Amino acid sequence: MKSFSIMIAAAALSLSACQNSTDASMVKAPSSVIAPLIGKTLVAESGASFIYNADGTVGGSMGDETVAGTYIVHATDACTVFASPAQLKGKEFCSTPKISGDTVTFHRRDGSTSPTYKITG
Repeated sequence: MKSFSIMIAAAALSLSACQNSTDASMVKAPSSVIAPLIGKTLVAESGASFIYNADGTVGGSMGDETVAGTYIVHATDACTVFASPAQLKGKEFCSTPKISGDTVTFHRRDGSTSPTYKITG
């Protein structure tokens, strides 16, 4: 019975240690994954532009439409949820930025990649 009580106590401790691990791995910017892009304008060949702000928001434009959303940084990637434009509204994209010189491409969790963006500003 004593060993059973010790096992229960050990299980409770291990579970309580896990409770904050998700919160600790998800933080608002800046983080090492996205830090080089904070405050920079990312411009695609199509003319679409995105800006990652230090407060965890994303801005920019696609054609005549405004881009707006929020992002959360994880240990190895960032997840962005868009409020606008209509074609992106409610969609979440989780990706790892791959910076090469003055360009960045986002490698998404689903295996796809974004267009290449020129980093300006």
